[in-house]
Amino acid sequence: MLRKEIKESAQRLLKGKYDQWVPLVIIPCLLGILSFFIIIKPLSGQNVTTSTSNQTVTRLTKEQEDEAYEDGYDDGYDVGYEDGYQEAEDDYYYDYDYDYDYYDYYTPAYNYGYALGGQAGYLEGWQDGLKNVGDGEYQKSKKEIIADLEDRPEEFLNSDEFVTGVIDAYDYSYYEAWDDAQIYKKEAAPVNYMPKLSEKNQQVQLLSVNSQQSASARFVNRNEVNRKTTNDGLVTLASFLLLMIVLIYQMIYHPLLVWAGIAVIDGENLKIKEVWQALRSRLKQVALANFQINLYTFLWSLLFVFPGIWKQAGYSMTNYLMNREADLDSNQAIALSKQLMKGHHVEYIAFQCSFFFWQLATVYSCGLASFYTTPYYTASEALFFDEIYYEKRSSVTELPKKVLA
Repeated sequence: MLRKEIKESAQRLLKGKYDQWVPLVIIPCLLGILSFFIIIKPLSGQNVTTSTSNQTVTRLTKEQEDEAYEDGYDDGYDVGYEDGYQEAEDDYYYDYDYDYDYYDYYTPAYNYGYALGGQAGYLEGWQDGLKNVGDGEYQKSKKEIIADLEDRPEEFLNSDEFVTGVIDAYDYSYYEAWDDAQIYKKEAAPVNYMPKLSEKNQQVQLLSVNSQQSASARFVNRNEVNRKTTNDGLVTLASFLLLMIVLIYQMIYHPLLVWAGIAVIDGENLKIKEVWQALRSRLKQVALANFQINLYTFLWSLLFVFPGIWKQAGYSMTNYLMNREADLDSNQAIALSKQLMKGHHVEYIAFQCSFFFWQLATVYSCGLASFYTTPYYTASEALFFDEIYYEKRSSVTELPKKVLA
């Protein structure tokens, strides 16, 4: 029969029976969903490294992002606080926008004293913490603390508000810096945020440019190694699981489809359970035959693909023959398929290509079209093999015991 006649016959045989194929058609959809969660989902949650022309940017986990945000917020707050007090030094006034009383003093003297005291306290606490001097209790008197301050405004020195501001901030910052220094020593933190005292002014330098760059480089390298190791493991696992899914499809599901197509062209009502029971009785031989077919096709495909396509056409009747002749083993079925398909390779490849747009419709409909195209193609292919089988089978009397791929 011509391809057109084969397809018309398949449509007549399938009329009113498409609903019987629903369980079979759903299986590939489930395998596709399983593949999605096995491969795409795990990998999408990993750290991703993006390369630009000048630098490598590491996207961090949620916890790392939160920690980095808090550190950046604190650093930015400190810088903004100091800038605000520098303006207060010039204007002798600091404009607060708070709706509540945070301090008892809102005078320029207190504000400026608080700024200088915070800087001095943090520096002293940090240095004492690194040297482990004392037990975290500063020993200086108020006069000594005030005397150590640089850039002390003369107009504020005798102000009680200025002294109170200095001591309040110094007390708080000293203990905060002591704790920071202890943590730094304990954890060997890669970022050197030890403050430095300039010649003209006490400034809190959270980190230098060089130490920041080297620390960032170490952080990126360490995280890059961890990320690469994790991703490599996930890729290996995902590849293995995907291979298992493909093998299940090729060694079990595909033969099940072929046998279902044979049941339809033989005029039977398709009962998936009965087809599966028949296949299960010969599952070992059927699975072995399909494993051999896929292996041989893969090896031939290494020769610029086309030899693999040609050989696959020669093996294409194997599942059909194992249904028609229950006494065939895997090697005999493959050998018989090769003999019966001689002279029909081009015809079979053209037959497959004639369903190209149907397969395309399946893709663009997200699988919905497969409820029509899967039974249509399967029944048509069974009719194609049926015609070759009854025409040429009687001419083949001997089968080789071993298959030459």
